[in-house]
Amino acid sequence: MKYIKAPQIEASIGIKYYVTSTPGTLGEFRRLYEDFYVKEILSTNIKRFKGEGGHVLFKLVKKGIDTFSALEAISKEFNVPFRLIGYSGMKDAHAITLQYITIPLKYLHEVRVYEFENFKLIPIDLFKRKLSSRDIQGNKFVVTVRNCRDGYEDIIKHFIHELKILKGLPSFYGHQRFGTIRPITHIVGKMIVNRKWFDAILNIVGNPSPHESENAHNARKYFQETLDVEGTLKILPKRLTYERIVLEHLLKHPNDYIGAIRRLPFHILKLFVNAYQSYLFNLILSKRLELGLNVNEAVDGDIVVRGVQYERCSKRKVIDPDFERILVPVLGYDSRIPSGSSGEIINEVLEVEGLTLSNFKIKEIPQISCRGTLRPTPMVVHNFAWSPLTRNSYRVRFMLERGMYATIVLRELIKGDPLKY
Repeated sequence: MKYIKAPQIEASIGIKYYVTSTPGTLGEFRRLYEDFYVKEILSTNIKRFKGEGGHVLFKLVKKGIDTFSALEAISKEFNVPFRLIGYSGMKDAHAITLQYITIPLKYLHEVRVYEFENFKLIPIDLFKRKLSSRDIQGNKFVVTVRNCRDGYEDIIKHFIHELKILKGLPSFYGHQRFGTIRPITHIVGKMIVNRKWFDAILNIVGNPSPHESENAHNARKYFQETLDVEGTLKILPKRLTYERIVLEHLLKHPNDYIGAIRRLPFHILKLFVNAYQSYLFNLILSKRLELGLNVNEAVDGDIVVRGVQYERCSKRKVIDPDFERILVPVLGYDSRIPSGSSGEIINEVLEVEGLTLSNFKIKEIPQISCRGTLRPTPMVVHNFAWSPLTRNSYRVRFMLERGMYATIVLRELIKGDPLKY
């Protein structure tokens, strides 16, 4: 099967193809915060952890701020170490989002509603432990698409028909994992994994994007061209906190590049490494598509899970995404490369990247080493529905299982400019 090629900006994050043939409605869905609404769905299994314990379960309702920034503000406000805050995943800044977090009870002044500039915390109950991703069943999305092409109604109907046939989409990691305006998190992660500390700093501070603010662009360009630490600090916008942390260290300790990297919070450094893992995963899925595999087609060496039963495939087979998933490695130092065609695909990606899995054991900063895991594919789009709003706008609703990205659904439907995602 031959798939439509994706725009270059998507290929740069490992997403090289569309799997639907629908022309796309075009349009954008982030003009207003209200255009993108996401709500986490708690797993029914968490009931046994509620009602008592040393943590407080909160709803975190935010608008115009990303999850990391909100959690950092919470950490600072309550003087609670970031690592002790429980959360299930990251949510976009340019959206209205509802997610759940836990905070150890002993750090709270009192259990009540707390209001911040861009978000608020609403207490729900006591909780026995720190919240984790397994406590979330999935996410519900309500998205408004504006400035789409005339005749979008028939395009959406055709897209829904394709979804029913495919029964799922590749579980690519979405654009926000890498940075939509300046997609460099995976590049920094690659430099860290390969111990290229100077190159990591060059991408954190330099590597300007034409799509960011003029002040930020000019400061990054100046650093890229001159490596003038002091001069860059004078013109770098104050809001670029992590860039300033790195530069201020280099001002005091010239050429201590690994020391400058270590000045960044571990959760930010881990985010970089995770982004590189995500990029590799996207490349693996893209390679499978390039070889003509369907999204629901397993090859020899693949692991297929059905409920609690696992099977190692000995030959190609089509799975039923209503009940089964293919488990594809998110590579780390403890990953095992399968045999057969599945392993050949992974090894080809590793060879092109010039990478060995042991690189993910980062002895210089052990806190950000990554063992690796498995991620299911395809992702199933549940309860997809739509309604027209105007001649050139519509609204869609759907639900995805945890860890899956709405932008991967929307890119297939819209097939427009990724910078408007």
